[in-house]
Amino acid sequence: LPSVLSNHALAALARLSEPGPRDRPPFFPPSSGGGSPTFGPGLPLVSLSLRSCTAVGFDGLLALRLLPCLERLDLGGVAAVCDDLLALYARKGTPQGPAHASASEQPTAGGAAPGLPPLLSRLRALGLAGCSALTSQGIAHVARGACAACKKAGRPPILEILSLHGCPGFTDQAARSLSPLAPSLTSLNASGTQVSARGLQGLLSDLPALRRLNARCCAKLALSAFLPTEGTPNGRGCALLGGEPPPPVRN
Repeated sequence: LPSVLSNHALAALARLSEPGPRDRPPFFPPSSGGGSPTFGPGLPLVSLSLRSCTAVGFDGLLALRLLPCLERLDLGGVAAVCDDLLALYARKGTPQGPAHASASEQPTAGGAAPGLPPLLSRLRALGLAGCSALTSQGIAHVARGACAACKKAGRPPILEILSLHGCPGFTDQAARSLSPLAPSLTSLNASGTQVSARGLQGLLSDLPALRRLNARCCAKLALSAFLPTEGTPNGRGCALLGGEPPPPVRN
């Protein structure tokens, strides 16, 4: 989506995706040749990328909780992503905006349908690359929110893909907080973060379903002492990206 996408546009998008009467016409009707409309009131929006949409603020992002069928969300490079936002994504029901939001902004920030489970518990893929305002607490909210509805629904978490590339808040402490995602998380991008070799060892131990772990350009990680040849699986079948490259082939 364009970088100028505003809070009001996201709020309108969320309202259009709310369930509605069966007889309400779609916003974009199908072509004369038949087929299903791709989007409209009451029709599901499953995947949304807001990567580098710099005009989107806290309230616009919070309106995404209204999207009942959203499964894949990319918020990479969106400056408004913060610990407070992820804490609200981890909650069920109508939220209140943060303490710094004005009274006029509160209705826009809130409005999530009380019956909807937390947004994080509905996502299969989440991109937070370059969200520099996140701390280890915000990353812990991701794991907590992803598991929020599991006990009541009698199912494991469903979050499979998580990108934290370039997030300085992804430390060893944050890595430990991802352990509740053990049944589901298969791919983690931790490149350019503050995780150490000890933190990665813990990840591999805590996340048995993990099959792809990107640890390139981690300042605290001595890759040559920890990771195998780039792209090769370790003993339990997880491909570790960021190890020493294979030597050149000499004729």
